[in-house]
Amino acid sequence: MKKIRSIALASLGVAAGVFAMKWLAADLTGSLAMRANAMEKLLNIATACIVLASLLARRDAHSPTVAERLASALLALLIGYAGLSLLQQAVSAADAVAQTLSAAGLAVSLLASVLNGLWGMILVRAGRWHHAPAMVADGRHLQADVLGSLVILSGVMLQTSWLDRLLAVAVALLLFHRAWHVLRDVLRWSQPHVRPALVE
Repeated sequence: MKKIRSIALASLGVAAGVFAMKWLAADLTGSLAMRANAMEKLLNIATACIVLASLLARRDAHSPTVAERLASALLALLIGYAGLSLLQQAVSAADAVAQTLSAAGLAVSLLASVLNGLWGMILVRAGRWHHAPAMVADGRHLQADVLGSLVILSGVMLQTSWLDRLLAVAVALLLFHRAWHVLRDVLRWSQPHVRPALVE
């Protein structure tokens, strides 16, 4: 239990670091999609707190609690809300946002994405090993971030305003997809003898 709680606590630091890096990359490039992606990283900080809180409530090292299942459901709702916010930003933006092809900004964003992907893998493996569905859900969310971020990086390198907005919409749709998968797993976990987060 101490080990998995330490991993959950470390997630807070990783989430904060990735958010700072993504925000810096958005400032350097002026990309709307990158700004939206950075704002979505605030969600990662919130989810890390939720996972940690749910694990602190656990008493049995191998049995997920009701709190963890509720935390997973809350994660799904937060992911969906983040997608809705990004979609609203992309659609309501009145003017084209000036972008700068900043090598430093692209490098910082890429580094943050790699860190997110690696940490997501660690969370999924640790969550499966310790039977922690909330941690698995958080790890899958971080892994989904990588694909979205790579797509956004491609759009910024092309420096096309309409594509920048389109990619922001694509990231929002990706978040909706991940929210549904997390919620689906929560529903399956509520059934006896079913542990989808461990077998998929």
